[in-house]
Amino acid sequence: MYGQLVVLAANGTEPYLYTLDGMIPQSENVFKNLKSGLHEVFVTDANGCNAIVSIELESMLDIVITPFFTPNEDGSNDRWDIVGIDKFPDSVIKIYNRYGKLLIKYFGSDQGWDGCYLGRPVPTDDYWYVIELANTNKILKGHITLKR
Repeated sequence: MYGQLVVLAANGTEPYLYTLDGMIPQSENVFKNLKSGLHEVFVTDANGCNAIVSIELESMLDIVITPFFTPNEDGSNDRWDIVGIDKFPDSVIKIYNRYGKLLIKYFGSDQGWDGCYLGRPVPTDDYWYVIELANTNKILKGHITLKR
């Protein structure tokens, strides 16, 4: 997950220009899809007055859930891996079929799902996941597409 930053300028004269991390100035005060880390915000008002502030964004939940995978043994995208789940090794991941049948349950420390149920490949379809993030009160739910 990536953060969002909303800058609220006080004092000065509108309109304001906002710059994040030396990028191109913009009139919108919202910055989206920010990675965790230190960011520098620079605000310029209509009179050329400037303000600068450093902001540390830290998210424990830098989890990226890939929406599909292709377990066709070509060495690319053969498992459904959750990027960042290694920070939560005791998390429980459950995969269900469209009828609600639990196909697999595994932990964040385990390898991702290989697209099999009881050792046999499941067909191309959408599957649903529930991720119980360990040591948080967060449950992530959604669906993924398996394509063979």
